[in-house]
Amino acid sequence: MSSRIGVSANTSEVAIAVISAPRPQRTVETTLKELRRAGFSQTIHVFEEPETNVASAPGIMIHTNATRLGLWPNWQSAAYFLLQTTNEPFLLICEDDLQLCPGAAAALRQACSTLDKRYWGYVSLYSPQHNLAGRIVRTGWQDVPAGPHLWGALAYCFTRESLAAILQSRTVRLHTRNDGTDYVVSQAVQELGRRCYFHVPSLCQHAGGGISSVGHVVRSGHMAIGFSPQYTGESKLLRDAGSPGIHRNGAPTVTPTGCATPTLWPNRYLLTAPFGHANGTWRLQSVYGDYVLDFSSELVCTSSDLSRALPEWRSAAVRPTAGDWRLQPPAVLRRTPAQLTLWGVGGVQFEEPIVWEASTWSETRPTRFVPHYGDVSLVLTVNPAI
Repeated sequence: MSSRIGVSANTSEVAIAVISAPRPQRTVETTLKELRRAGFSQTIHVFEEPETNVASAPGIMIHTNATRLGLWPNWQSAAYFLLQTTNEPFLLICEDDLQLCPGAAAALRQACSTLDKRYWGYVSLYSPQHNLAGRIVRTGWQDVPAGPHLWGALAYCFTRESLAAILQSRTVRLHTRNDGTDYVVSQAVQELGRRCYFHVPSLCQHAGGGISSVGHVVRSGHMAIGFSPQYTGESKLLRDAGSPGIHRNGAPTVTPTGCATPTLWPNRYLLTAPFGHANGTWRLQSVYGDYVLDFSSELVCTSSDLSRALPEWRSAAVRPTAGDWRLQPPAVLRRTPAQLTLWGVGGVQFEEPIVWEASTWSETRPTRFVPHYGDVSLVLTVNPAI
């Protein structure tokens, strides 16, 4: 589904909890300010581990654990509290390291008003690139199949019914680790036959600079798709660019095998395509005109041999594969000293980024890359933005 979002929203139907723990770089106070800036004016319940010492403030209720629980038990504690002591029909549980856009509350309210509650598993304000790689996306809420492959429990919103069912699921009952919130919750949603929803552009992103309270490593797929701290509900760039998508050899396809998405910065674009169909010509629309990106490689798989190739791609010992790239930028860029940089953020790992400058627009650039299981995701950056 796709729709525009108004800036104002009634969020009184959402109860909010934030879980927090000591970090080398504190982010919880910033997170609380970000929730207010995003339009959430209701009481926020903070569930802090010992020695977190969140500062008290109006509208903030602090619950300090007697002993350290760990990430997942603390999340469960917040979830049970919201179910047992609040009356709101929707329950939002956030981690303590997020940055939100001003339109986040309005976008959530729109989801609460339009999505079918019978199938609601969770609505995520955070949309990491990994979760949508290879999918045809449009502005608004995306229905994504649930499962343990989904990343990012940064900000999940539930109905009361969905959260209660998740906590009573077999998946949750059998989970004994102190971490893995995104894994276990998403698998529980799958077990219940419910759905997960992610917004494009992402309504929040990590604010911790990769500093995890439990030592998690930030990977390229964690990039929040299209996040902008100024987003209020409508992307001028997406509107001006028209429907983003890959056009094969200049001819629009009804069901393109990948997508090319402006990331709300006028100089950065995210391109994705299924691995076996990455070869060919991608035409990326932008406000400046069309970028035409040609890619050729020996790594072309048909549907019949794709399954046989996957085990090799999963192997850490797979050898780099060679490929050739040629980029034709819009005419306006050919007259400027701009620099274009292309690199892989998922599905392929470049040995080094590919860079074109004004004097090398027409050159074919060979590169070596390591293929990984999954879809091809690339980021194209124009420097400087014009």
